Amino acid sequence: PIPRIDDTLDALEEAKFISTIHLRSGYWQVQMDPKSQALTSFIRHKGLYEFKAMPYGLLNAPATFQRLMDIVLSIKNTPNFQCPFTLTVDACVYGLGAVLAQEYNGEKFVIVYASRILPSAERNYSSTEREALAIVWATKHFHPYFERMEIFIRTDCQALQWLKESKDVTERLGRWAMHLAAFQIKKIKYRPGATNTNSDPLWRYPQEESS
Repeated sequence: PIPRIDDTLDALEEAKFISTIHLRSGYWQVQMDPKSQALTSFIRHKGLYEFKAMPYGLLNAPATFQRLMDIVLSIKNTPNFQCPFTLTVDACVYGLGAVLAQEYNGEKFVIVYASRILPSAERNYSSTEREALAIVWATKHFHPYFERMEIFIRTDCQALQWLKESKDVTERLGRWAMHLAAFQIKKIKYRPGATNTNSDPLWRYPQEESS
């Protein structure tokens, strides 16, 4: 169910950080169960229509959306600047995705997600260059978090493990390697694509601006 306002305010008693969140067309991001789609049907002059995504106005829509928000937000946390960051990135021909996370007190927490689409020029980059671009873009995007902080980077592009040390690279990769030298990157670790699941979905539905 949707939380009561007074319960929400009571939960903020010891809060140090308070923020708000707005999701664009949030209900439409929830896929309808195929068995329930018929319950949303309506007739127009061109025929019968059914919703594939959850529309506004359904009785259980608010509670369903609240439950999904609780699941997603439960793994997020505020940054702990006493611990290193883990930056996981991924890229495809259409876009880039990145997840900034930390691990402390025996638990893993997501700090923030980000994604963006690739313009036509960047779509012509090689696969390795797009994966490298994801790292460069993410370090620029999350730069305020990285001041004097150690970073571990995870990518599903094995060639990028040696990006910082390699001398035989293209001019573009060389410039990016110089950019990364300004950060305290402890290691660029290869993570097979099948296990790189947290940043992978972000570029599958990229936004015009960071999400």
